Amino acid sequence: MSSNVRGRFFARAVTLLLFASFGLVFAEPLFAKQKLSLALTGKSRAEVDKSFAGIIAHLQSSSLFEFEIVQYTTYEESYAALKSKNVDLVVIGAVKYVEAHHEIGAVPIVAEGGAVRSMIIVRKDSPLKSAKELKGKSFAFGYDGSTSTHLIPLLLMSKNLVKQADLRSTQFVGADQEKIVAMVLAGEVDAGGIVENMFDRYKGKVRALETSDPFPGGPLVARKDMPATTIEALRKLFTSYKPVAGERFGKGASSVKDSDFNQVRFLCKVVLGKSYI
Repeated sequence: MSSNVRGRFFARAVTLLLFASFGLVFAEPLFAKQKLSLALTGKSRAEVDKSFAGIIAHLQSSSLFEFEIVQYTTYEESYAALKSKNVDLVVIGAVKYVEAHHEIGAVPIVAEGGAVRSMIIVRKDSPLKSAKELKGKSFAFGYDGSTSTHLIPLLLMSKNLVKQADLRSTQFVGADQEKIVAMVLAGEVDAGGIVENMFDRYKGKVRALETSDPFPGGPLVARKDMPATTIEALRKLFTSYKPVAGERFGKGASSVKDSDFNQVRFLCKVVLGKSYI
């Protein structure tokens, strides 16, 4: 073999080795994803996976973060996990957020679906025409302490000089607002408290006695020690989500700041007698 042939052969071999080496290098990510644990609330892991399916898929497609989804059955449990540093992020109710901000300096990143309104509903054929007439009547709430299905309805009642103690009976049915509607329609209770998007589904069968002013939806929350750069990257990730109707975050996510929850703080002071300032 001539020296020229040997030289060309050697050059080709080196080139192939270099390409192979670069291929091995670039097959691995240049930067490792940041691992974050996210607490979501639902009766079971199967329910969480179903109701948050779209947003979970969106999060798992992130090139920056690797999410571990952790399921808890109540907002209280989810917040306790954040407080004890067992999780990095949590989606909780607005009232639980202002408590978290007061206690541990928790930071809101986005709100689920933007602004929300709560409503006191009755059947279309109900004789009740005003929330003032709820004295001596039966009422279905969501879960005890819920911003949208307990505290805001109580505030709407208080504006009409009705207290929870003035009701003949109350039932707390949990997070399933369809159950509240079903109880109202079946005549098991005279009225109930739900959010506007649930009312929209059944407005042919129920009507609103009272409607609240808009207030922030449940926020995604981090502890105060999370770097600002991480919070901003998470905000961009959540607000870029294209929502799937009928699921959690079904109206997307919107940027939110702590002062957006001042109305909720007022609600806590008036209804619960608690000051989170």
